Amino acid sequence: MEDKYIPVKKSYSSGRMKKPIWMSLSAVNCVIRKNKFFKKYKDKNHPAVKKANKKATKALRKAKHIFEKKLADSIKQDKKSFYAYTRSKSKTKVQVRSLLTTDGIQLEDDSDVVKSFNHYFASVFTKDDVSCSAVPIVMMTGDTELRCTNLHLDINIVTKAILRLKPDKALGPDELSPKLLIETCNEIAYPLLLLFRKSLNESSVPNDWKQTNVTPIFKKSSRSSVENYRPVSLTSQVCKLFK
Repeated sequence: MEDKYIPVKKSYSSGRMKKPIWMSLSAVNCVIRKNKFFKKYKDKNHPAVKKANKKATKALRKAKHIFEKKLADSIKQDKKSFYAYTRSKSKTKVQVRSLLTTDGIQLEDDSDVVKSFNHYFASVFTKDDVSCSAVPIVMMTGDTELRCTNLHLDINIVTKAILRLKPDKALGPDELSPKLLIETCNEIAYPLLLLFRKSLNESSVPNDWKQTNVTPIFKKSSRSSVENYRPVSLTSQVCKLFK
């Protein structure tokens, strides 16, 4: 199987320190006010500075408590956000740092790491034998004119399928979240119906639905060996909806 290298996803920082996800607007304003008072008086024991510090501390605790309570209350509908927040509080981060080749050479560059994963995952894929001797002969019975175009599909079926999506599932390469599809169900149900019907009529699938984000998940033993990872594919939510 020919290797198709997986592109590396890079992120860039603007240089500004990001505020915590739980920090509310009122808490931000209290912190800004506290900093202004300290900058003005240059004394942490000044009554105005102490009062602003106390108010900011109280606002921060309240904002964090409200945020965590909302996460806990909505864990059944949004498990992803809950576990993402709990993982962010962990001091140890589970991620791929460096790999060793079969010759014992350490790979530090992201592109080399991705190519190593890609080569290994491609080598363990099962390739079906499509030769005439391996493919069974299917005997057609009944209506031989039954095609995909005869399948019943209406807006009610599409709407029900959208509402059955789990809102906390991961995004695919198209970056369309299930939560967005659910919240815009009434607006997108008919356009999706047209798209699905066109795909059935032409017996073809859009190229975007064939793309996937592959993430290596560590299994056991040494983290420096590609054999100790398994691939997880994140595909388009619209494609899953069509299935």
